[in-house]
Amino acid sequence: MTEFVSVDDPTFERDVLSLGELQRPALRAHMRLYRAALALMVVLAESQRNRKFRQVRTELEKLIFPMPKAEGMALLNDLKRAMQKLNELLHPAEEARQLTWAMSWLREAGMEETNPATLTLVAVHWMDSYVAITRAVRELA
Repeated sequence: MTEFVSVDDPTFERDVLSLGELQRPALRAHMRLYRAALALMVVLAESQRNRKFRQVRTELEKLIFPMPKAEGMALLNDLKRAMQKLNELLHPAEEARQLTWAMSWLREAGMEETNPATLTLVAVHWMDSYVAITRAVRELA
């Protein structure tokens, strides 16, 4: 879990997106935010089902929020927004719109992308990450 939240994923940058050096820091920061949000979503859901995961949730929160409370509030707001957006992708209320979601996600990271193949890969990346982390957490339970 720690590695998922805190380690960059250069294969995503290299294999899915064609990035210039100027775009990499913004994308990496955006990906770290969304990986933390995804891990938090899964662990929060599991801690509601399984009391044993409350300690896991506490430790994950310490990993994500090591800064003073004032700085942590800004990060908390960003994480809440990221979790809401991930929820829109993973559990759409209406017709699924993965390509629109991926386009919006990339735009937030400062990138414009319209290639449907690339947009599909971005959306699938986050859906696959959700499945993988959910399976890993449930195997621990």
